[in-house]
Amino acid sequence: MDPYVNIAPFYDLEHSNFVDDIDFYLRHIHADPILEVGVGTGRVMVPLLQAGFEVWGVDTSAAMLAVARERVANFDQAHLIHGAVDDLPPGASFGTILLPLNLLWHLRDLQQQRRFLATTRDLLAPGATLLVDLSNPLTLADRGARGELRERLSHLSPDADVHGWSSCWDDEAEERLYLSLVFDEARDDGSLRRVSSKLELRYLYKGEVELLLWLTGFRVCSLYGSYDLQPFSSHSPNILVIAKVDDGLTR
Repeated sequence: MDPYVNIAPFYDLEHSNFVDDIDFYLRHIHADPILEVGVGTGRVMVPLLQAGFEVWGVDTSAAMLAVARERVANFDQAHLIHGAVDDLPPGASFGTILLPLNLLWHLRDLQQQRRFLATTRDLLAPGATLLVDLSNPLTLADRGARGELRERLSHLSPDADVHGWSSCWDDEAEERLYLSLVFDEARDDGSLRRVSSKLELRYLYKGEVELLLWLTGFRVCSLYGSYDLQPFSSHSPNILVIAKVDDGLTR
């Protein structure tokens, strides 16, 4: 079941003002076509299109893609596919592949993450770049969470008031977050609506990311701890990797 089917209309209310990653991506994208895996509602795709790039977006959520299709309808160089990377056209090849905002966490275990990265490698053109954007588990807001309720969103407008909460359980032994999301919408006509969803996320530490990339034939060119290119430390908010295919290595 699509975990975003109920919450897709509220996703951009929480994330639309988050633009810190966009400049980082644009700084490190030097070739298209670009493949954004987990394109979601098109939040990242639109500024890439506005910069003149050809962008392909793939996502398993039909609900999120419905929002994205509306946002990119006027761009001829936009291509959206419902499915996984295996559903791309035969022979597809990309100058840049972008794995944004914890995309890798949505894969259930290390085996799936490794298979996915191996498939991704085969989609890169010679000399192409892989960009990986992850949160640092050591500084997560939900690190060590035990089901506490946390407010995520309060959006007031003439048409509706929307409030969002989350409750998370951090299984540190298995490196998994069990996240419950709830959004309440009160419309100006007096109607009320509550929607909810649950996500299971398998987070990764820096060493695991580097090992997975090495095992799947990538060479890490740069690794940063923030969007303003600070070196990684245990206190960094992010794990940001720029990698290329390393054809000279055997595993």
